[in-house]
Amino acid sequence: MPSLSLFKFSVSCVQASTLRVLCGFCWLLISVSATGQSYISLSIGADEQNAKSQSFAYQYRTESRTAFTVYGSQNDDAVLTSDLSSSTIGGGFSTAVNEFVDLGLSVERWGNSGDFTIETVNLQFTVQASQWSLSIEPRLREIKVITGRSLPVLRTLENGISSTGLYGRINYDGLDWMGASAFYSKDRYDWDVTNLDLSTRPRLFQIFSPVTLSLSQGLEDHSYGLDLSLYHSIGLLGLQWSRSRSLVTGNSSNALVVYGSVGVGDHADVGVDLGMQSPDNGSELAFGSVNLGYSW
Repeated sequence: MPSLSLFKFSVSCVQASTLRVLCGFCWLLISVSATGQSYISLSIGADEQNAKSQSFAYQYRTESRTAFTVYGSQNDDAVLTSDLSSSTIGGGFSTAVNEFVDLGLSVERWGNSGDFTIETVNLQFTVQASQWSLSIEPRLREIKVITGRSLPVLRTLENGISSTGLYGRINYDGLDWMGASAFYSKDRYDWDVTNLDLSTRPRLFQIFSPVTLSLSQGLEDHSYGLDLSLYHSIGLLGLQWSRSRSLVTGNSSNALVVYGSVGVGDHADVGVDLGMQSPDNGSELAFGSVNLGYSW
């Protein structure tokens, strides 16, 4: 069965050279601004099928709403003798245009570099007005499938197929004790990705690696969800529900996550996420993670 990250998120990333430029800009930003705040978080997780994950994120934000973020994750998964591991690395930058508008750019690279990768560039446009904010993110993606074979269709996949998408989120933060948001995401592909559907083409196992087939089954048609957070002086408690549809298989899946965090001292926090993934035509999968954060 494909790993959990396949259904939860459609993530992608950038080439290492681009990320090095972003990292260099991050340290330049820190060196020229004395009024910002840094935050770093580390997370470890697992699901009931023994898939393990580790992730980190670092953000630097100034009082003028300029922010830079870098992040990465590793998902270690295996089925019998097949290694289905994947990794993510990426970064982003955003800045305030005026009192109400923020603009940003982010890049990601997700997958397994020897088999299946997705590289993504996201533009970010956010409008803030009193208690509400609206974020719109158009994206461009390149999907590469490496097989080492010379058939024309396989060379097309190795050269990369393109995808365009749009992500939107509306947030409400009008109460001191509660915040809420809703999102919708849609993707289109310039190649018929249903050709990768294992249920109709079982001979794909003779062409593609297990990790390619596992990761590709989650290429999304669309997803949407809701998020509710309750705030308290000692921390927060939240509930997130999402639903996504794979364009490859046509199958849909629900995910429900309960999350919370508690402050430890003036600078640190500890959090826990517990969730359940429920495919419409499959068995449920429980997962969870522990998160540590520190700000300075």
